[in-house]
Amino acid sequence: MIMGRLLQETMREKLRPLRRRIKARLHGKILGKPRTRTKDFSVAVPFEFSFEHIAPAKPIAVVCHHYHIDLAEEIYAEISNIAVAADLFISTDTEEKAAILRKTFSAWRGGRVDVRVVLNRGRDIASKYVAFRDVYDRYELVFFIHTKKTEQPALGEAWRRHLIKTLTSSHEIVSSVLWMFTRDERLGVVFPQHFPAIRHLVSWCDEYPLAQGVAQRMGIELHPDQVIDFASGSMFWARSAALRPVLDLGLTMEDFPEEAGQIGNTITHTLERLLLHVCEKAGYRWLKISNLEYCDAPEMVVAIKTPEDFDRFESEHGVQLL
Repeated sequence: MIMGRLLQETMREKLRPLRRRIKARLHGKILGKPRTRTKDFSVAVPFEFSFEHIAPAKPIAVVCHHYHIDLAEEIYAEISNIAVAADLFISTDTEEKAAILRKTFSAWRGGRVDVRVVLNRGRDIASKYVAFRDVYDRYELVFFIHTKKTEQPALGEAWRRHLIKTLTSSHEIVSSVLWMFTRDERLGVVFPQHFPAIRHLVSWCDEYPLAQGVAQRMGIELHPDQVIDFASGSMFWARSAALRPVLDLGLTMEDFPEEAGQIGNTITHTLERLLLHVCEKAGYRWLKISNLEYCDAPEMVVAIKTPEDFDRFESEHGVQLL
């Protein structure tokens, strides 16, 4: 925990110049109402009670956009903690990378492995909603992961580890997440609490005008003073039905700009920010989880010691954006 907090302080120090530039750029823009750290509750995983590990009736789908090929072994090791039947759907941007990925994941015994080559557009977002659009009708639950990096290598490494270690770092964590979906049939999305170093950057940024247009196409009404929240980093567990509004948009790869290192004002960044709106529009709830080794506000993390604790958390700390 001490080393984790030292790393968080280092990341905050490195991010201060970026924050100043973003604040200057966003002066007068619509940011949305952020959720402060002291009001942002999450569920601690793994749970602190024993429960029957019920495997889903059908295999789950693991959707991974694998742009950075050097992380193949890391991703393989992490998703190996999914101890239920799971089919892998992996996208990348070249045939050379695809050949490496097919070899790396050839040892996967959880299910089938489908590696697809896609245009280098839309990063992991286009992979989710376009490249694997055909997947969702066949799977109830989907886990989304990707090879996240940033322009600042240390930041990208720490952020990626924060996300993955919260979502799949042990059989117990994965089992806890699957139990939640079994316990609550209206639970649509489960995602990690924000990486501490980027929490203050959670806003609409330049995306609000574009988000309004995309949201209207899904029958979602946005307001400038709404609370904003989303799965920052875009790794999460989801029920396929909770993504239906965005899947029904019929997006194509050409709807996403060619990759040029964009940091905002694209449909890629817009869809990342609309995830929870989409979930709520589909009639589902969402919640955050935290691995206590990777959080900066343990006092806002609720331990789940009984099934009733989980029910109580949803009742007392559930949030709706719409």
